[in-house]
Amino acid sequence: MTALGWRPPDPPLPVVSFVDLDDTLFRSPARGGHGRPVTVTRAGQPYSYMSPPQQQLFAMLRAAGRVIPTTARSPAQLARVHLPFDDYAICSHGAVVLQPDGAPCPVWRAEVRARVAALKVGAAAVMRRAREQPGGEALRVEFMEVEGSPLFVSVREPKRRHAPITAWAEHMRAALPAGWLLESGRDRALLHPASIDKAAAVRWFVDHHALRPALLLGAGDRHGDADFMAACDYALLPVGSHLFDCLGGGR
Repeated sequence: MTALGWRPPDPPLPVVSFVDLDDTLFRSPARGGHGRPVTVTRAGQPYSYMSPPQQQLFAMLRAAGRVIPTTARSPAQLARVHLPFDDYAICSHGAVVLQPDGAPCPVWRAEVRARVAALKVGAAAVMRRAREQPGGEALRVEFMEVEGSPLFVSVREPKRRHAPITAWAEHMRAALPAGWLLESGRDRALLHPASIDKAAAVRWFVDHHALRPALLLGAGDRHGDADFMAACDYALLPVGSHLFDCLGGGR
């Protein structure tokens, strides 16, 4: 039985894949990573590994079209990923867009600065508020600098216990100033301007560098990746990932 009138698009639609890296395309041994080493530490030692299915996924996406890394990694951390990325890259939770030559995109840089200037509450005040919440004294709360300027607030649970940061996050959400968002994981959280994240960078990139019509794919593993994946046509997520579990996967 054949589909009535079906034909592939002519010409074929270009494919653009926005792909989170850590825990999506590769994993550290602590998170079950195995296979081919693809990232190194600052000392040059292997750190994260790509399983055969992950290698095949990456090969398929590259064969299909453009692959845009969409990562929390800074440009320096991205440079320690030994994979053939040769297009644009979205780094630093979306605060930096790298051009194919590795230089920061000046247009997106100016856009980020304008969005920061429009905030009524800055990162310093948000960091103070994070420390003041119940449980904040036991957490590591610090600035995350982007291109030399404090932009985000990083919160980590030093002993990697889930309950302390979960309880803190409930209080912090109620105390968030306007214009800021909280992304919370198992043992870490990120406070960032609502106008600056992976999703904002992906939407900007699509408007400026991805011709439509196109097939846009988004791949990620965390709840915080859902927004940038929602800016695409299809979402890919690893089974057993944080986002998969949040969606009720495996029930």
